[in-house]
Amino acid sequence: MNITSVERFILFALGEFYSQTNKKLSDKPLQLAMTKAGFIQIARKMNLAPKKERALYKNFENLETKKLISYNEKNLALTPKGEKAFKQISGQITPFISIKGILATEDPLNYVRKAQTMFLPQKD
Repeated sequence: MNITSVERFILFALGEFYSQTNKKLSDKPLQLAMTKAGFIQIARKMNLAPKKERALYKNFENLETKKLISYNEKNLALTPKGEKAFKQISGQITPFISIKGILATEDPLNYVRKAQTMFLPQKD
């Protein structure tokens, strides 16, 4: 089954959103349940998806058709197949995110014994 890059992005965003919010609720006997409209509203407020609402709904419909998400009783959820795809996407992305996080929080020059500087010619 082919998942487009946009669908992969939406699947990852949904899975990561559920993962992070459920971590915050782990000390309570609660779990997050959300509608499509609720997630689309949050995604647009967080600028996760600059697309129009209708395009996002269409992407959710495609993910439902591919049986990666389910929408039962107005609750949006990843299916077991969707969970597997989310974990695969997360595994591919995590090393890149980790490097970016390390370089953002620490000075990269700390890892260099002696930094070398050079004069470069000016670009016209």
